[in-house]
Amino acid sequence: MKIAYITPYDAHDPNAWSGAGYQIPRALASAGAEIVYIGGLRKQPDAPALARSLCARLLGNVHQLEREPSVVRAYSEQASRKLRELDVDLVLSPGAIAVTYVKTEVPKIIWTDTSFGGIVDYYPEFEKMTTRNRRDGDILERISLETSDMVVFSSDWAAKRAVSLYRLDSSKVRVIPFGSNFSSGLEASTVRCLSVDRLRGDEIRLLFVGVAWERKNGEFALAVTEKLRQRGIKAFIDIIGCRPGARREWAMEYGFLSRDNEQQSRTIQASFARATFLIHPAVAECNANVFSEACSFGVPILANKTGGTPTSVIPGVNGNLFALDDPPEVWADYIVNTMSEREKYLSLCLGAFEQYSSRLNWSAAGSTMLDAMERVVSRYRAHAREAPAMGVVPSMG
Repeated sequence: MKIAYITPYDAHDPNAWSGAGYQIPRALASAGAEIVYIGGLRKQPDAPALARSLCARLLGNVHQLEREPSVVRAYSEQASRKLRELDVDLVLSPGAIAVTYVKTEVPKIIWTDTSFGGIVDYYPEFEKMTTRNRRDGDILERISLETSDMVVFSSDWAAKRAVSLYRLDSSKVRVIPFGSNFSSGLEASTVRCLSVDRLRGDEIRLLFVGVAWERKNGEFALAVTEKLRQRGIKAFIDIIGCRPGARREWAMEYGFLSRDNEQQSRTIQASFARATFLIHPAVAECNANVFSEACSFGVPILANKTGGTPTSVIPGVNGNLFALDDPPEVWADYIVNTMSEREKYLSLCLGAFEQYSSRLNWSAAGSTMLDAMERVVSRYRAHAREAPAMGVVPSMG
């Protein structure tokens, strides 16, 4: 299976698209595919697009140039020129933007965390997006999804929302969760030992990971920690990804840590290894990569039931989900009750590691995705053989 992997950015960058853009081709290569990279596409907006972007910035609005028709057409033209020089079995893109107008004689597949329509009215940061930008983004997304032969999302929520919003044929929509961009490399026996050690101590250490402090509801995580301390519990929280200025002696703020830096990577490893729970009270979430990272360390997850979170977090198996209106006291109650039942906590820890080992890792994701793509290619080729006899142009999308 030879795959043309198309991205607007350089997919050799480990931080591309929060790491997923980098990991996807490597997972497929490990599963047996040959990857041809087409990336680093030039953003070439026309004059009206630049004027709209400048005007939006001056007014304090959000305007994404990559949702401009001129930029999207330029991406597709650049990618198409490179594609004509290649002999590949299919085209894959981790998102709709770079392949919207790409026309190929092989299947076109998208693997992403959500559709534009699924996120624009969901994530708070899109609230100030201009009407024109939203309209163009929606039209371009529809074109890209409709002309794809298979669309794969990382959560059930994203898949269902895309089918509903864009009236996609559900038969060409799949759900395959992303893997972990940073994993422990631990064995199940080591994870069990770590879990037992967490029970032996007299403290509870929560771990918050995220750059978007407000959307991921960091203040709520602090409130939960404070409720625990008010009950006389030695509770602490480690914050990785940002420095919100919590100014609490029991809150350690590490800021952004790079996995590529050896010392910072060790800090990340140590923070996960000692964490009692990962706390993730996000008010909007597609499906955080940190869920699979926590599971690789056998760390149970506490999160709000929103967006794609239920695909990764299964109550009673690898953590618990809360209603968006549950107060910090409810979270604190759950933590105290769970820690008072040794076997219940250990079950969650081992359940988390099992979820990572069986499905929330890039090896599993790559193998599942490659198998799905091979079936699409087989159907496409069978269609192509039948089409000439019927006098029609083959199309799977």
